[in-house]
Amino acid sequence: MPRVFIYAVADERLTDLHKNERVAAERIEALLDVLEEDPGDPRVRRRSVRAGASQQVQGPVWGFTVRGRDTDYLVLWLAASDGIEVRYLGADVF
Repeated sequence: MPRVFIYAVADERLTDLHKNERVAAERIEALLDVLEEDPGDPRVRRRSVRAGASQQVQGPVWGFTVRGRDTDYLVLWLAASDGIEVRYLGADVF
């Protein structure tokens, strides 16, 4: 089972959601559990984003959206050599 690393800004956003929009935060947590259990699960691979020509980003960036009260929240992640990196958690801007 891969380990999930959440970047600091995404982690802060999730903490804020637990305080202000608990249902959305719980939905995101549930999908992060799915991600940790099986990164190939279609529920956490609903979207694919091209990462560009960055040398630091290898492979596709995947994402899933969770509906909130007033905002849809997007979680973007990618597979890394030492696990899964959650790079973004915030308003769905796409």
